[in-house]
Amino acid sequence: MTIDSAEVRIVNDLRLLRDIWDIECTLIEVDGTSLNALMVHYNHLISRGGPDMTFEDTERLLDTMIEDARRLCARSPILFRMSTRSRIISSRNTRYGVNHETHFQTLTTSKGIQETISLSAAYFNSLDAADSQGQTQSRIRSRFLQMLVLLLTLLNDDDLHEIRDFLQSTYGLNADRQHLELLFLKVIPLMAINSKVFIKALIPAFEGFGLPEPVEDRNNSYSWDTFIWRILQQGYLLPGKSSVECKLPHPC
Repeated sequence: MTIDSAEVRIVNDLRLLRDIWDIECTLIEVDGTSLNALMVHYNHLISRGGPDMTFEDTERLLDTMIEDARRLCARSPILFRMSTRSRIISSRNTRYGVNHETHFQTLTTSKGIQETISLSAAYFNSLDAADSQGQTQSRIRSRFLQMLVLLLTLLNDDDLHEIRDFLQSTYGLNADRQHLELLFLKVIPLMAINSKVFIKALIPAFEGFGLPEPVEDRNNSYSWDTFIWRILQQGYLLPGKSSVECKLPHPC
């Protein structure tokens, strides 16, 4: 996709546009080396999969993909910005790649990440069937699930919805957007410039829409208290003190 073109308009937020376009894309620049390595190893897994690949080779390749995913997130700080969450969630055509100034090179899409999750999970689930001692999965399970969560953060709502049943039945994850966003908060060090910016991005990611902000609520305590109240209603346990007058700290 050529950036320097009269046919392309670059904006910060597609939701603010009222024009009708033939194609709308959300372009997210990430570390190209890490993402390319992940996709290469994924394609290698698929092309060599099945009877031509021993379970030791499958385990080794999955282990490499896990490290690729960790490296991708470590080298792509934009993925850890809380404000990026709402952009990814609401986008319809999400592309991850590298900005070469004259053009944006797409390495994969949200749909491509969805396929990576589904098929790599299928190979992971088949490991113990090929391992007579049934120990292969247990050796890499925790790191594989971490990779799964890292990749889930890259899915927009449409692509997440397509594999929601698979995630729930296979891994016991509550794959509704609200619950996954709380899982991301637990696993990934999402951050923002300050607590107010963090909360203003957190609420739409969790609720699907922003809460009305009272004029006198300058530090977003209303939004934060409402967010805490709502997740408590869903059975989440939060750390705190016994005093009913204390307030939970705002995130940094």
